[in-house]
Formats: sequence, C-alpha cells, structure tokens
Amino acid sequence: KLVLQSQVASDATAKISMMSRLLDNTNKTAYIEAYRGNINFGGESGYGNVGIGTTTPAHPFHITKELAGYQAYFNNDNGSAQGIKVRIKSNDSGNFNMLELVSASTGSDVTAMVVRDDGNVGIGDPSPRSALHVVGNITINASSNAPYIDFVEHGATDDPKARIAMDQISGTAGQLLFYTEGSGTLTERMRIADDGQTFFWNEVNISTGSNKK
Repeated sequence: KLVLQSQVASDATAKISMMSRLLDNTNKTAYIEAYRGNINFGGESGYGNVGIGTTTPAHPFHITKELAGYQAYFNNDNGSAQGIKVRIKSNDSGNFNMLELVSASTGSDVTAMVVRDDGNVGIGDPSPRSALHVVGNITINASSNAPYIDFVEHGATDDPKARIAMDQISGTAGQLLFYTEGSGTLTERMRIADDGQTFFWNEVNISTGSNKK
C-alpha cells in the first residue's frame, strides 16, 4: 500500500506512507517526510530502520553492499574550506584503510586518522606500521596529576608487568617513575627527580657482553 499525502498549507510537511503486512497479519507502517528541504525516514516503534542493499536493516542506518571502493563517504563541502571528511571502505585487496578521517580545511586533503584492516591506527599517517602510529607529539594527563603508561601481559590487561608514571610534585615540578613487577608486585625501580637526579632502589648491574660492572 502506498499513500502520498500532499498539503498545500504553508510550512507543511509532505509525507509518503508505506504499509506492509507481516506473517502474523499485522500491519507495520514506514514513512518518508519532507519538510523545509529536509528528509526524515521513520516508522512504528521498533521499526523505521533504513537499509541500502538490504530489505531487513537491523540498525537505524544499515548498508550491505560488496564493492572495492568506499561504502560511505561524508564530505562537508564548503567551497575551498571543506572541513572534515569521513570515508568508510567495505572491501579492498590486501590491507586497506577501513576508516579515514580527512581534514580539508585548507582546501587540500590531509589525513587526520585512519583505522586499517589489520587493526593498526594511524594519527597523522595514512599507512600506520604498528598498532598505534602517531606523527607528532603526544600529551598524557589525568585528573590525579599522576598519569602513567602500563605494559601488560596479553590477555591479562589488569595485570601490568611494567609501568612508567609521572608524579607531579607541585605546580612547577614533576618526576618520572619506573616500575617493574617482581613476585606479583609492581615495584618502583628507578626515579628521575625534578632536579635531574636519578635514583635506583636496587643494585645496578651494567652488562657488556659477558662482563658486568
């Protein structure tokens, strides 16, 4: 059933309603609305999903299509300053960028971030060669003023084996702490103080080949 609803009143909404009968003989209605140049897709509660390439969309916007190029391409085109572009690829040969965030604010495309098929993430680099590849500086902070980086065992992310931490002493001073796990306990082993002094909490062995000093 297809119903076209047209209204001549000013500032009105044009609407197309589509009704389908389910196997249990109930009717479900979906609709398309046009208002002030905007398009809205909707339907009854629990329905109203939009599908491209599928008649059974399981999500509000569901695309199913096999192709080698981009599956979705969002382009904020504002003349020479185009802002952010979002590109999503569905399939390609070899390792490829599944998700691309591109800045075009200067008029030329500059890669801001990519997520590749192998899971690598690149920030400022379109071809990341490791799990996280960053071109530029990294800033780490925490509300505790003691941010840290943990190195953990695969499959046991709540069990750090080593840690590098910053300890803020005051508003103008901080120190760097190094930890390793021994006998199941994460223990500080070395500290670089705010004045540049370095402290070791255990005996220091410097190895050169088979010799130790």
